[in-house]
Amino acid sequence: MIRRQASGGQTVPNSPSAEEAEGDRCFHDLKSIPGGVDAVVVGTAAPESAGVVRDCAEQSIQHVWLNRSFGSGSVSDGAADLARQNGITVIAGACPMMFLPGADIGHRCMRWLLSLTGGLPKEA
Repeated sequence: MIRRQASGGQTVPNSPSAEEAEGDRCFHDLKSIPGGVDAVVVGTAAPESAGVVRDCAEQSIQHVWLNRSFGSGSVSDGAADLARQNGITVIAGACPMMFLPGADIGHRCMRWLLSLTGGLPKEA
């Protein structure tokens, strides 16, 4: 099952080791997702994120978000640089949940705080 989101997009779980995520089939690699992928939110540890970006480049995926909560999250300079070198639009940092309509109070507060401090991520 591929979930259609309120924004009109779809969420497709991808993990090399999981069979399902929240009841949905989990694809083991990006190339096995039917219909291809337009964008990827990376939620792996920083040392593995460059490998995910490499897979995105091989699949001609043009938009990547390196998720960050506390700590480095998925953000690594190597992954961000690799994305840019391959013409991929990359957002390196923060949690995508901060930008969704109807985000919870915690995510809204974090976005507000980061906007005050100039720490909101930007596409590059």
